[in-house]
Amino acid sequence: MKSFSEFELEVTKELLNIALANAADSFSKMANERVLFKGYDLTILEKSGLDSLLTEVEDKGLFVLTTEIKGKLAGICYLIFDTKDAEGVFPIFAPNNSKIDDSGVLSEFQQAILLEVDNILSAAMVTQLSNFLDLFVYGDVPNLKCLNKEQLLEILRNDHDMYYEVALNLKAKLETSKSNVSPIFIWFFKNDFVDAVKDVVEIKKDAVLLKKSK
Repeated sequence: MKSFSEFELEVTKELLNIALANAADSFSKMANERVLFKGYDLTILEKSGLDSLLTEVEDKGLFVLTTEIKGKLAGICYLIFDTKDAEGVFPIFAPNNSKIDDSGVLSEFQQAILLEVDNILSAAMVTQLSNFLDLFVYGDVPNLKCLNKEQLLEILRNDHDMYYEVALNLKAKLETSKSNVSPIFIWFFKNDFVDAVKDVVEIKKDAVLLKKSK
């Protein structure tokens, strides 16, 4: 697995932090109130770290939204809500639709809310990456599954082993006056994502140095 230098990771963090701010603006319009992302951090995940992400998550009722990244970069992102966090999201956008049925099955409206949250968040991230890297990159239509912990881990391990070399874990709390939720957000990319970031950082760094020398 290729890795970022400390500076390249900081650039990537700031890049996605801007994307989160854009997503928060979109959520605020959708919710008719201020929505913020707080406690933001971005870490590189080793394969062994996938298990630790889910240690505090209940072994049932995981709502997993998957968006495939296509174009000049191949990747996939997972937005994962447990039952508690899913029920924290619904009141933000639908105050009278906060509880999940005892069967654990989402209503069509609840599914639509989670899919739209994923769509806005993924679109903000992908747009920011595309603009910064100057590459044609887009997110496919997201899908939603309800999985238990072992089923999810099997999918994550399989994707990491067979298709993708780089795993990023984005941490941020989504906060409003009504709620505070912390979904798990994981991105998988091939090594060409790291190469693309390195190339752009090097080009922009050289431009800054050239400007300073004049």
